[in-house]
Amino acid sequence: VDILQRQLILEYLENLCKRGITQIITSHYPGELVDHVDQVMLMDQGVVQLFETSQKLLEMCETQRVTLDKLLYSILQYQGEKI
Repeated sequence: VDILQRQLILEYLENLCKRGITQIITSHYPGELVDHVDQVMLMDQGVVQLFETSQKLLEMCETQRVTLDKLLYSILQYQGEKI
């Protein structure tokens, strides 16, 4: 997807969110989506590892002083150790 298409898609998703329409989005780049959704679910091998509001995730990032991608990666790594 080129830059213009990507921005149009993100704006469209944000519009759906504002209208209260539920969306299921898969992405390898959660950091760019968190500003456009209310909640985030992180799954690994079909198992929910995290289900949290976008606001709470951003607060966790601020507290831990990490990017969203690094926070989610660390959660996956931690859950992988427990399995």
